[in-house]
Amino acid sequence: MKKLLLATVCFFVLTVGAQPKPIQQTLLDRWVIEYDSELFAGACIATTAYDLLKLKISFITAYPKEGTEKLWFVGLSSPEWTWIKSGTAYDFAIDTQRKGGETKSWRVVFTGGANGFMFAKVNVDIVNSMASDYGDIFFNIKNLKNNQYFAQRDSWNLGKSAAAIRTIVNCLKDRSPTVATTTPTPPPPAAEPSQKEESKSSVGTGFFVSKPMGSDTAYVVTNFHVIDGCKSRLRVGYPAYEPVNAYIRAVDPSNDLALLSTKLPASSFPSFRLNLKQGEQIASYGFAYGNEHASFTTGNVTSVVD
Repeated sequence: MKKLLLATVCFFVLTVGAQPKPIQQTLLDRWVIEYDSELFAGACIATTAYDLLKLKISFITAYPKEGTEKLWFVGLSSPEWTWIKSGTAYDFAIDTQRKGGETKSWRVVFTGGANGFMFAKVNVDIVNSMASDYGDIFFNIKNLKNNQYFAQRDSWNLGKSAAAIRTIVNCLKDRSPTVATTTPTPPPPAAEPSQKEESKSSVGTGFFVSKPMGSDTAYVVTNFHVIDGCKSRLRVGYPAYEPVNAYIRAVDPSNDLALLSTKLPASSFPSFRLNLKQGEQIASYGFAYGNEHASFTTGNVTSVVD
């Protein structure tokens, strides 16, 4: 189960320090989903790895530094590709084949990077041709200079690539270019509490509880006191992760519970068990004091309500 750092914000967004890059969001089947705020004006990346040639393939969608039209790239890397030179253009083709026999060949120009990495700007049609929910698409890379495939005797299965591609599309949709490139300024030291001054922000912990099939909206449970009294927007995020908007859907003040909806990607959910018994051991983990101050507490159930 993944914990969420949840902040209610009445006049500024969740305050965090400088972020490492890229930030891993989730693991989806064999695909690692990441967000990189410093790549272009913010980019979401889906990467999977293979034993064959130690290949890694990445789908990258990003906001450009200027304009708002999203960009798409395919990245390939292998520690065995020591021949790749940074800044050098390579004329290759991406060939795809479905189990049903349908084949496509896409001519693309890759640009060399560091450590055996190269990337190519592609269009949505190429990305869609490599998207599958059923693990029925295989791909290979052809060097157009000698008409030779990188993998001579086999090819690579893209697995459930469609789910990974949808996830990075939603990942980027939740972030504007300005959010992606702006690191919030840390707040000044807290002043002594004043009876005349109202609290303007609150930070707490939540966790995903459900996500309807086919929807990009997930639901988060947190404590009611975390969101109580906030007159402006709510923001949720993983620790060291760009926060996104959330919305109140239901509250239960008597039990200190609140249900929120958000488009923050959710990949796993907790299981619930009823009939707790007095004396059972329990553990509590969360971010009651902000994303840099996680707390972990163990104890026992002292009483139950019939």
